[in-house]
Amino acid sequence: MSSNGTLLVEAIATLAVLVHAYWAWAIALVATLTVLLLALVGVLNALYDHYRPRKD
Repeated sequence: MSSNGTLLVEAIATLAVLVHAYWAWAIALVATLTVLLLALVGVLNALYDHYRPRKD
């Protein structure tokens, strides 16, 4: 029974390492997509202001 417990601990440790590496990539990807989305919103806003200026 203890060998199964050891195997389980090793499996959890391996999974933890893989999840940690995955989350690092996921966070980097989300940060990159957020920056690109904000840049796109800025460009679209500038185009909108250029072609349809706001009437204050």
